Amino acid sequence: MKQRPGHRIERDGQHLYYEVYGSGPPVLLLHSFLCSIELWDDQIAALRQDYQVIAMDIRGHGRSGHSLPHTLESLVDDALAVLDAEGISAAHWC
Repeated sequence: MKQRPGHRIERDGQHLYYEVYGSGPPVLLLHSFLCSIELWDDQIAALRQDYQVIAMDIRGHGRSGHSLPHTLESLVDDALAVLDAEGISAAHWC
């Protein structure tokens, strides 16, 4: 298994996992349900040349904690918490 540059934060008792690559304007990558960060590997490789790429595993997926239930609003708040942890006030979201 390839080594990944992971970070963890805690929000509302939930551990959230994310990775940061490259530099430039920030882009936040959020995967769909039943997936993980690995979904974005090809896009991370391309985008990291010109952007700071932040990819996170949403609650209950990948390397983030498996606390359920969650709502769309809690997922958005989690994404904002990751951006706050990196000192980012605005980003493109995918």
